[in-house]
Amino acid sequence: MGQPVVHFEIIGGDPIQLRTYYAELFEWTFQENSPVAPEVSETDNYAFINRMTTADGTGIPGGVGGGYGFRSHAIFYVGVPDVEAALHQAEGLGGKRVLGPARNEAGGVVVGHFTDPAATWLVSPGRSDPLGCLSAPAGRVSDRAPHRSPEFIKFWVGQSVSLVGSEVSQLAMPLLAVLSLGASPGEMGVLRAVNFAPYLL
Repeated sequence: MGQPVVHFEIIGGDPIQLRTYYAELFEWTFQENSPVAPEVSETDNYAFINRMTTADGTGIPGGVGGGYGFRSHAIFYVGVPDVEAALHQAEGLGGKRVLGPARNEAGGVVVGHFTDPAATWLVSPGRSDPLGCLSAPAGRVSDRAPHRSPEFIKFWVGQSVSLVGSEVSQLAMPLLAVLSLGASPGEMGVLRAVNFAPYLL
């Protein structure tokens, strides 16, 4: 028996703008601050779309989210019994695991990402109960926001320490020359020139 499509999602860099756009275009309404895995969207920037159906009941729920660092994409979700097993099977069929499974604790949802043999980026979210989900997006999931990257944090800390050290040396050297060595104004000028000499080489 085939697996059903159970959910869709639209992700972008400005979720508020996206929700405003789709509210005006399709009259969608949203449940703000809905639970989401941080790999999918900023956790305070995700909203479920209130489910709307045709007269015969056709229609699936969705969500709009993302935030800084999330590239625009749309995905659909397919229910599977086991997300890890689905990711493993996707790899066996020529796909490549990208992320996960990762858990959305608040919503009881598990998320995993993979690419299919055509390099289409796919996402597999699921639930902690027997129903899981597997999804295929129409675009790519973005890189993580820089401030969430350990490499970026290390770089930022290193740069900050370097800048503080430079500023301290600019202040400490003249004070030391005046207070400890009794340097004259002319000697202070020479000291300042020597400080900038390395930048000229």
